Amino acid sequence: MKTARMIGSFMIGMMVFSNSIYSQQDTTKGKVEFIVKADVLMPFYMLTYSDFYLPRFKGNNMESLTFETCFANRHSIQITDFIFNEGGHNYLNQIIPEYKYFLNKYNPFNGFYCGATLKYLYAKSTNDGGPPYETEIDYGIGEGVIIGYQRTCFKHLVIDFLIGVGEDQILHVYRNFYSPYPDNNPFPDGRLALNIGYKF
Repeated sequence: MKTARMIGSFMIGMMVFSNSIYSQQDTTKGKVEFIVKADVLMPFYMLTYSDFYLPRFKGNNMESLTFETCFANRHSIQITDFIFNEGGHNYLNQIIPEYKYFLNKYNPFNGFYCGATLKYLYAKSTNDGGPPYETEIDYGIGEGVIIGYQRTCFKHLVIDFLIGVGEDQILHVYRNFYSPYPDNNPFPDGRLALNIGYKF
């Protein structure tokens, strides 16, 4: 429930921020555009993962949804909600806000871009081989940089290919069945997405 409320708060914040930009924009800098996208690589990731965990395939779920606000011809802010659920035993939720700067100044919000990203991570794992049935919970914050290419086709169809690198868990708290303790040991992190969406 806490994660759901957090996701809702993020989405409301993005909508308020988007409306603020829209109300204050200069008409000489172009209009604000809104895009909703889904990562079409998720089913392939799921199939690859299930090859190693076939007994739990039916209970597995992996989803990614992105909301993007584009403004001032070359800038955008997007937030991605990634969820992975392995049969109720392991649960992972990542909330990823990103800033994108488009290099092409003649075709707004199209072409190559670069940017920066943050990531909030919540993971819960249950040891189902017990007893005892121990539960481990991770909270973490990561950071990184992104590059990619985005193209709008047929006025509304958006294709966005994104690659990112960074550090995962620059701030990390690990809580097992007994007690919590900090574990701030960053390690390399990568991000690969092929988003297809609709521009409003």
